[in-house]
This record gives sequence, C-alpha cells and structure tokens, in this order.
Amino acid sequence: FEQAGDPADLDAAIDMLRRSLEVLPDDGAECAWHLASLGNFLAMRWQHSGDRADLDTAVAAGRAATQMAAPDDENLPQIELLMGETLMMSADYTGGTTDLDESIAAFRLALGGLSDNELATARCLSGLANALRARFNQTGNPSNLDEAVAAGRQAVDLAADAGPLLGVSLLNLGAALQTRAERSGMEADEVKAVAVLERAVTVLSAESPLRVACLSNLSAGL
Repeated sequence: FEQAGDPADLDAAIDMLRRSLEVLPDDGAECAWHLASLGNFLAMRWQHSGDRADLDTAVAAGRAATQMAAPDDENLPQIELLMGETLMMSADYTGGTTDLDESIAAFRLALGGLSDNELATARCLSGLANALRARFNQTGNPSNLDEAVAAGRQAVDLAADAGPLLGVSLLNLGAALQTRAERSGMEADEVKAVAVLERAVTVLSAESPLRVACLSNLSAGL
C-alpha cells in the first residue's frame, strides 16, 4: 500500500490481521504486535477514508497492545511508537488534551528502547516534535516549543537521506521553528524555518500530501 497507494491492499492487510487475531491466544507478544499493527493500518486507512470508526478502533487496538506487551517485550518500543502516532492523529482530529498527553508519553517511552534503530528513533523524535508543538499551541508553554525544535533537529540528523522520513522530519522541524518565530519574533528562527521547509519540498515527492502542507507553511513564511 505504501508504494502503490491502493486502498484494496490496505483493506486486505487489515482483514488478514483481524483473522490472525481471531486464532491467536489473547495474550503474549505475538498478539500484542498484531494488535499494534492492526491499529497502525486502521489509522492509515482513516487518513485516506476519514471514517471515524477506523480511528477509534485504531486507538483502542493500540491501547490494548501496549497493555498486553510485557515490559521486556522486544517489540514494546515499536508498539509505543505506533501508539504515539495514532494518538497524535486522534488529538489532531478531536483537539483533546488527553490523547495529546498520552501521545507525548508514548513517544518518550518508545525513545527509551529505540537507541539501536536510528530510523525508528528519527521517526519517534519527529512525532514527538509535532506533538510538543501541538501542546504549545494548547498551553502556551515555551519550553514545549524549545523541546519540539530540539527533537526536530535530532530527527533530521538521524533521518539523513531516508526519503519520505526525512521529508516528514523536515516538515515538523520547520513548523516548530516557524511557530517559535511567531511567538518570539526572532528573525533567525524564521530564516531557518524557510530554509528547512524549502529543503523539505525538494525531498518530498510531488504526489505527497505532506508536500502541499509544506508549501503552505513555506508561503506563510515568505
């Protein structure tokens, strides 16, 4: 699905995971990972279909996975990462603080176990940067914004030439710098934001919906 973009592939993956969960014991590492994967695919389908039921079920599946996984489960950091992303989608959609706070907590937990996986760490840091910027927008606490910029910079450094992941990381860093520039009036942050977003435009494919968001942010900063 991520290569071809065919919704039928996503539907098939979701159906396969649901059938697997019907026969797996409802505890243990394998079931936890299947639940986390189901939540991830449902969240992806929600992004394309807009069906609120998919998003709600994704959150429920992710929460069940994090509760089921043992503390020493090698997949737990990845499960927390997926949970953080899904909760961030829910927070964006509902504007609620609970999902946002849980998203930030999940990203932080994931980071503690992803140190040997640079790309997963970059993905997690980028998600954390986005969530912290959202929290700043809710609370006005500048420390959230400073941490968002720091996490975003780390994500970009780790993503290196990782194609779409680098593009997302640049977009989130640029947005954090832009928000901080708007708050503080610092021209240096605005200049950096424009440079980061311009780089993101060159990295993201012409078909990527994130490129549209990036161009919109860039036009606001010029």
